[in-house]
Amino acid sequence: IENTSPELEEESLWELSKRFSNNRMFPSSVLTPQTPKPIFLREISKYNYGTKIENLVEQVKKIDRENVGITFDFGHAYLASKYYHFKFLDSIKLALPYIKHVHIHDCFGKPKQSYEEQDINLIQFGIGDLHMPVGWGAIPYDKIFPILKNYNGVISLELKPRFKRFYKYSLERVKELIESTSNNHKLKQISPFSKQHD
Repeated sequence: IENTSPELEEESLWELSKRFSNNRMFPSSVLTPQTPKPIFLREISKYNYGTKIENLVEQVKKIDRENVGITFDFGHAYLASKYYHFKFLDSIKLALPYIKHVHIHDCFGKPKQSYEEQDINLIQFGIGDLHMPVGWGAIPYDKIFPILKNYNGVISLELKPRFKRFYKYSLERVKELIESTSNNHKLKQISPFSKQHD
């Protein structure tokens, strides 16, 4: 569960977690645009930075399935750490045994409130989920990659289209970070960027 609202009651979140743990998934209609979302899911659609890593880790532990893990988005987690005042690097260490996929991009760690303008209007202030090239923001990637030393999952570079001319630069920066930490991650294949970020 990603991007839950700070207004979301803990009890609702754990009830949702229990539904997953008991093999009862959401009815598919909940996830379609035609069906109104339940009250406790409405704020999620406003895309805020509510992920509390310790709750996410606890949820994955309780589900206890080989095929269930965490996609750890460093930009989102960094924003969440500023929003909820937790230690960002410690959250990576906590989640590491469950991480199967990471998303890499940069930002300044200034969360956007759900009522604020779109990111494009706030970029001049360094606010929001900016998906900038690695090294342009405040995320301490030089401290992240040593933590990921034995990580062997997928690494996905996610940049906004406005940074297209810096894709290669950012990819090279990520390669340098991997190599500088003697990371065991093998770059088997460089995939094209997802259509969402072309």
